[in-house]
Amino acid sequence: YSTYQEIPALGHDLVHHEAKAATCTQIGWEAYDTCSRCNYSTYQEIAAIGHKGGNPVIENSVDPTCIYGGSYEEVIYCTGCHIELSRTYKEVDALGHVNTSSLIRNNVEPTCTTKGSYDEIVYCTSCYNELSVTHREVNALGHDFGEWVITKEATYEEAGIKERHCSRCDEVETQSIDKLIDEKAVAFKNAINEANLNNYSELIELINLYSSIEDKESVSEEVALLIEAINNYNTQVEAINNVSNNTNNIIFSIIGAISSLALVSFIALRINRKENNL
Repeated sequence: YSTYQEIPALGHDLVHHEAKAATCTQIGWEAYDTCSRCNYSTYQEIAAIGHKGGNPVIENSVDPTCIYGGSYEEVIYCTGCHIELSRTYKEVDALGHVNTSSLIRNNVEPTCTTKGSYDEIVYCTSCYNELSVTHREVNALGHDFGEWVITKEATYEEAGIKERHCSRCDEVETQSIDKLIDEKAVAFKNAINEANLNNYSELIELINLYSSIEDKESVSEEVALLIEAINNYNTQVEAINNVSNNTNNIIFSIIGAISSLALVSFIALRINRKENNL
């Protein structure tokens, strides 16, 4: 005999729990249920993901210059939680003066007689620091003379003068012009040195040559010889006339020196007449 009576199971009194995603450092779980009256549970744990580094990020960058180096920090963050995983300090070499240019200062222009000069400055086009200064000299230009201009014509008695002017300064260059040379006077000098002064024909040739000379002053010594030769010839002619009792009394005298063409022509005419009388 028993008074046993079976009571049915109550069943779970479920309590629902939402899912939680795992993080880099913390576990997560799927959505699950538990019973409020017992230990029943559908809980399933999800392991922590762990950190995953992303691409390096540059921070605290200092650009290098021509003379100073630069630097930056290379930082890696987790792509999941964005926590800083690493930070590396790096340095960058100085750039150096790569791009340069030059300019001219303290320019002094050269003149005809003095040198010029200037300072060539080389500077960096990036930082504008002056890199070098070179002093350079420029040769003097020298005079730029124009054409010669005759300021005094040369004559048989005096030398002439010519000058030319520099186009850049007041310099004037002067040169002497040689005296004029009478070629016939030169020929007369040579002829009288080579002539037979006792020969009538050669005396006549000398007189004719003398008449064509312009610079008669230059042959004064030679004319003196010619006069002497004519006097000697006259003496010889008179002696012959005296011996032959020639009734024609020939008067042939030469006064001093021949100073003009008319006198020379007169002498030539008288000699010609005497030769005809012979």
